[in-house]
Amino acid sequence: MTAAVRIEAPATRGVNSPAPQESRSTRLVWLVGLPLALAAAAAAIGPFLGGYHLFVLTFAGVYAIVAVGNNLLLGHAGLVSLGQGGLLAVGAYAAGFAMRAGIPWYGALPISMAIAGFVGFAVGLPALRLSGHYLALVTLAFALAAEELIIVLQEYSGGVSGMPVTRGIAGPLLNYEAIVIVLGILLVSQNLLLQGRLGRILHLVRDSERAAAAAGINVAGTKLLAFTYSGVLAGTAGPFFVSATHYLTPSMFDLWLSVNLLVAVVLGGMNRPLGAAAGALFIAVLIQLSTSYQGLAPIIFGSSVLLFLLATRGSGLKGLQALAGRLRGPS
Repeated sequence: MTAAVRIEAPATRGVNSPAPQESRSTRLVWLVGLPLALAAAAAAIGPFLGGYHLFVLTFAGVYAIVAVGNNLLLGHAGLVSLGQGGLLAVGAYAAGFAMRAGIPWYGALPISMAIAGFVGFAVGLPALRLSGHYLALVTLAFALAAEELIIVLQEYSGGVSGMPVTRGIAGPLLNYEAIVIVLGILLVSQNLLLQGRLGRILHLVRDSERAAAAAGINVAGTKLLAFTYSGVLAGTAGPFFVSATHYLTPSMFDLWLSVNLLVAVVLGGMNRPLGAAAGALFIAVLIQLSTSYQGLAPIIFGSSVLLFLLATRGSGLKGLQALAGRLRGPS
């Protein structure tokens, strides 16, 4: 007599299914507590920073805000973009024009968010038919076109001579503190969004567009939403960028800016918004350190990025944890 063995297929999770149960307190610590604690610590050290360090960390915060948007675009939607520098240019100039018209920075913020979000939507339209390196080339063309357009519209933008903006957040310290607060809120919000239905939709579209369409997901709408979101975050960084520089020139938004914003996401680990912010901090500090050695700057920058990727095996913060474990050795 033989016993019947019942074999059950492993359960699969649909778009509307809840995520596997974990310790709720542990999840909240990583998704909410950690970003807020880091933001609070960054804000607390602000008054003790000198002018130069405050300037460097302010730009790190600006890059981090844009990189967090690019994290959703690249890491979770699987859409490669080399146009984030162009979107930051749109946000910065939109905020600059608004401030020059007498609008305070907090009034310029929603204006720059809306305009950059609309441009992000427009840039995302080719994503409906293109993917991979073809899409990357289209976004690269947008970044180059944005810089050239600023020069062509010199009657309004000041062209290569630049455009002064006297208004903005009052003082470097207040600008830094505002960036830290906004970045902390964005990190928590994006973490929670990606843990829900939207995150599962993005991952399904990233992994298989055909499967996503078969599941009833609007693939085109999801792609456009990701590009629009990345544009909104680039627009969010605009007023803070202007308040830090009080001057805008096309050279601030060259192709290397877009490359650096992409590298920041890769360095930090493409699945982690906090990793993208950490990658942006690494890039901003590395840029400042490498520029101290004029002729060697490209070599120092490229070598440092390559060594970091090799050391972490391309896994960002997770790779750093693994590296620390390997250095400690067996316990």
